[in-house]
This record gives sequence, structure tokens and C-alpha cells, in this order.
Amino acid sequence: MVRKKGNPKTFRSFVEINYTINYAMGQYNSDRTKKHLLEKIEKDKSTYQKLRLRKLFKYAADALVFLGIGLVYKQISTPDKIVDSEMDPADKITLQLSDGSTKVLSGEGTTSVLDKEGIALGCKMEIN
Repeated sequence: MVRKKGNPKTFRSFVEINYTINYAMGQYNSDRTKKHLLEKIEKDKSTYQKLRLRKLFKYAADALVFLGIGLVYKQISTPDKIVDSEMDPADKITLQLSDGSTKVLSGEGTTSVLDKEGIALGCKMEIN
């Protein structure tokens, strides 16, 4: 059969293809292929995680923008309150000390609070 007119050409083509297949299969390294596939899987996972993280940052940025707008609006819409710092002289402050005694501080002048030994525990001063 090999001696027929077109057969040597076909046979030579078959031998070349067979040699190429055998050579390629002989070079196959399952560990290298496994390592390559695992690297590709890890790369795909990290790409997915990066996309999830990017979406999360986008939503966090949107939330911060709205929070900032709300805070600015609140600052603008809330009027400043004036606090009356004057104290009515009739108002008095009563302190109970650790030894059980009480001390009354009036709204006028400077007063010191002393314990039984005469050590100063505090001082009330009038600021103008």
C-alpha cells in the first residue's frame, strides 16, 4: 500500500504529525500545568475581590458625600444660640464634701473651699 502513487506523501505527513504529538505529550508536565492553573484561578479570584472592593469604596464615598452635605446643611440651618452667662445672685451652689460637710457658694465674689485640715479643695473665682 505504501508503494501506491499518493501513499508515500500521506505516510510522511502521518509520521510528522505523529512525531509532533508524541514530542508534545512527552514534554507535558502535570505539576507545571497544575501550578499554572492554580495561578490563573488565584488571579481570577483577586480580580473579583478587587472589583468588590472598588464597588464598596464607591458606595462608601457616596455615603460620605451625603453625610457631608447633611452636616453642612445642619450647620447652615441651625441658628447660633446665645447663652446667658450671668448668674442670678440668689442662686447658690451647694457642695457636699467627702467628709460629709456641706459648703454653700454664693454667686458673688471669690470663695475657697477648704477641708477640715484647712487644705484648699477648690476655688471659685468671678470672671468679668
